[in-house]
Amino acid sequence: FFAVIKMLAAAIATTTAALSTARAAGPRTADHARLGVFIGKWNVVGDMTPSALSPGGRFAGVHSGAWDFGGYFVVMRYSGTDNGRPVSQIDLYGWDGDSKRYTYDTFNSLGQRASFTGSVVGDTWTWSAERTTGGTRLLMRMVQHFTADRMMTWKIETSTDSKHWATAVTGQAKRVP
Repeated sequence: FFAVIKMLAAAIATTTAALSTARAAGPRTADHARLGVFIGKWNVVGDMTPSALSPGGRFAGVHSGAWDFGGYFVVMRYSGTDNGRPVSQIDLYGWDGDSKRYTYDTFNSLGQRASFTGSVVGDTWTWSAERTTGGTRLLMRMVQHFTADRMMTWKIETSTDSKHWATAVTGQAKRVP
């Protein structure tokens, strides 16, 4: 029994070492640096329309973002309310050099998660995701726009056919100095 455990531990250690060196980390690029726009503390408010994402209502809270994982990712933590219910959330923003796309993964205390890929042009970030809700394919599109006065506005739209889009969430955030 212990011999099997030792062999298994050795196999795991070898595999982990091989995976961690399979692709040497490259230097952080200008694409990574662009993620810095999310850094800081943000006061957030928004509205949700009844949709596949939410029953509708209002949310408010604070997002705090900082570099992590060697400066390759921005980790944002959110604490607030969703229709009066306490909610916490963690968001991970990154750059995937292989696909040349930004990544945004989000998880919250209501059991929801989503994985987006995105791009940026000027001060506007555009994200897209796909998930299945209640057996139905749901496409999501989020557009975030940053302004010079430390504001960010965003809108999330949903579609089941990629032709007809409905606004599900609108919000704004102000960076706290």
